[in-house]
Amino acid sequence: VVARAKTNCATRTMWQLAAGYGGLLAVNGVVASGAFGVPTNGELSEEYRSGVTPAKFTFAIWGPIFLLQGGGVALSLRAAPPARVALIATPWLLTWLGECAWQAVFANVPVPRDKATRARRP
Repeated sequence: VVARAKTNCATRTMWQLAAGYGGLLAVNGVVASGAFGVPTNGELSEEYRSGVTPAKFTFAIWGPIFLLQGGGVALSLRAAPPARVALIATPWLLTWLGECAWQAVFANVPVPRDKATRARRP
């Protein structure tokens, strides 16, 4: 019974990890493409220039980061011992939740009125 409970817990954790990664990709896909009228990070950065605002191309670094995270998830789901997956799953999921929350806040930053039509996609 205990071994079965551990197996069920490990399976649930792996599904949560896979679903969390899928959610992260979905949220970032919406923001990166400007779907649903959401301004992209590059568009918002263009509207709020400062000495520390990165150029649009800077956001391309997230592609390799997401690929590496996907590789980590794939390795965790295929080869990692369940106990190790359980150790990394919660911090990883909380980090992804924080990333998605940041995207939601950043995508809703008010755009100056005179530039709102340019920043928002039809």
